[in-house]
Amino acid sequence: MHRLRFLIIALCFCLTGFSLHAQTRLASLFTSNMVLQHNEEVKIWGWGIPGETLSISFAKKNYQAIVKQDSSWVTTINTGDPGGPYSLTVGRLLQLENILLGDVWICSGQSNMLRSVKRSANPEKEISNGGHPSIRLLDVEKVMSGTEQKEVSTTGWKVCSPETVGDFSATAYYFARELQKVHSIPIGLISSNWGGTRIEQWMDAYSLNTIPGYGEKLLNVPSAGVTKETFLIEQYETGYDAITMSDTAYAYRWRNENRFDTTRSIQLPGAWEKTALPAYDGTVWFRKNITLPASFTGKDVYLSLGKIDERDITWFNGVQAGTTRGAGLERVYRISKELLKEGSNTITVLVTDLNGEGGFTGETASMKICSDSACRQTIVSVAGKWFYQTGIKLDKELIRPPHPYSFIRPSMLYNAMIAPLTGFAVKGFLWYQGENDTKSYNDAATYQALFPAMINGWRRNWNKGDLPFLFVQLSSFGAVVQEPGESIWARLRESQASALTLKNTAMAVTIDIGDPADIHFLNKQEVGARLAKAAAANVYKKGIAGSGPLFSYYQIQGDKIIIHFTEVGKGLTIKGGGSLKGFSIAGADGHFVWADAVINKQAVIVSAKQVADPKMVRYAWADSPVAANLFNKDGLPAAPFRTDKNGVLIK
Repeated sequence: MHRLRFLIIALCFCLTGFSLHAQTRLASLFTSNMVLQHNEEVKIWGWGIPGETLSISFAKKNYQAIVKQDSSWVTTINTGDPGGPYSLTVGRLLQLENILLGDVWICSGQSNMLRSVKRSANPEKEISNGGHPSIRLLDVEKVMSGTEQKEVSTTGWKVCSPETVGDFSATAYYFARELQKVHSIPIGLISSNWGGTRIEQWMDAYSLNTIPGYGEKLLNVPSAGVTKETFLIEQYETGYDAITMSDTAYAYRWRNENRFDTTRSIQLPGAWEKTALPAYDGTVWFRKNITLPASFTGKDVYLSLGKIDERDITWFNGVQAGTTRGAGLERVYRISKELLKEGSNTITVLVTDLNGEGGFTGETASMKICSDSACRQTIVSVAGKWFYQTGIKLDKELIRPPHPYSFIRPSMLYNAMIAPLTGFAVKGFLWYQGENDTKSYNDAATYQALFPAMINGWRRNWNKGDLPFLFVQLSSFGAVVQEPGESIWARLRESQASALTLKNTAMAVTIDIGDPADIHFLNKQEVGARLAKAAAANVYKKGIAGSGPLFSYYQIQGDKIIIHFTEVGKGLTIKGGGSLKGFSIAGADGHFVWADAVINKQAVIVSAKQVADPKMVRYAWADSPVAANLFNKDGLPAAPFRTDKNGVLIK
């Protein structure tokens, strides 16, 4: 009996010990395959049983941590030179493998930073060449909170390979890849992004309280709680589906042959708000008949429709071929050979648009029937004349569902997606955001106060001094204008550039590589490369040009204004040759006209016959300044600017 009692007590002791260690855990940031900041005192933390002493081992060095009464524990380990792999052991049961020492960069912002490799230019080639095992990525899931959190939601660190790189942030990945060409070191990328968001949502409450008016906005932030994106997306999708399903034609009418009014036509591709349906949000049906030769009716084909804003359901000969939601996504649907007919075939597309211009927004060359999924061989074009019918119009016939992102209050993304990272040792930050702060001139002007406050706030909360902060200036987007004028996007770019007055900041200019018709332009390779050049020049001191020309000061000399620049590198030049474009000039009346501009050593001389007494100059001052061609000989574009900040005020 005594022996049995002893065995029971011993078993209970073992089970209790197992339970204690089973409850010991690391913060979600710490997983196998991670990158830790090299040559740094790096904090490692987690949770456990109060009072427990944990033994921790890393790189043949031993450490200890005592679990506090609030169940938290933390220790600091000393990392060495870049390299690896290493193991990290915590207690008897927690062990992480394949850890590298290198540089860690926080990569944050909205959709253009979030955009993945598989949604950038040449995705198949980039993915197949994506074997870079010393690049690692940690994706932070979309979560919002009214209070600062201690944990991020993540599935852990991933090693860069052809199997994983497709889902990496394209800008971040191309940054790391290009940087490694000049600075061979393991790189860890922590991607914390949310599309369609504003800068104040990424700022901590303390920093926001320094900006007039934002203290009141913080009063509307929930006092507690964490909300995951999926819940709000489900709400939005429910409303989205309700709109589509409320269109009675969806159920039976216009998707079927011979039941479509052919009295109205439209040329596709083209956004309907620019042509037939200005200011229209809702559903629109499109119909086109195509003729297929007999040689293609015995095999599967592929229907490419290009980009559609923003959701489509597509039928081929009355049978659904596919559906996609996302304005920046290419539509390519497989059409089974059983559906094909020699001669006339019918394509029907229902497009639902809640915001933006709506319709087919891709290239003419993208609308076609192809013999292969990559659309290398075209059978017949489907661009051109389509018939259309309007369905449900929002705001009158059906209420627009609230967009999920409209629930995000100031600081809520910082609280859930940045604050839990602040203890993690990093090399610096990459930032790509601002598109959603172009709703008004006031938004763009306010950004000039918010952006440096955010940078200072992040640095303060990391408590590592003036950590490098590299950011992308907004690219070209919107109508290409023929005459000089005002521009909200140019004002926002100016607000971004103003942050260069802070130490250890650098800006990648992208006005030359954007797409006026697509806010999510594909060439993220060059965005990443320019950020890498900025890092190589400013952080790693590689002796290369890290920026294009930046406006410094100006002089008025008679009927001319001389513009002086910094960051001229090997000298100023005109990309593509010819004459300088993108400069405008004005007198005291503030009426700008296109100017003649010539390079004179490290300066540009600007004049115009119509302006005898010039007072101010602007360069690339437009939403889409596509003609601007001032570069340095290092291949980097000049940043947009104006000299009239203290002269004639814009709206």
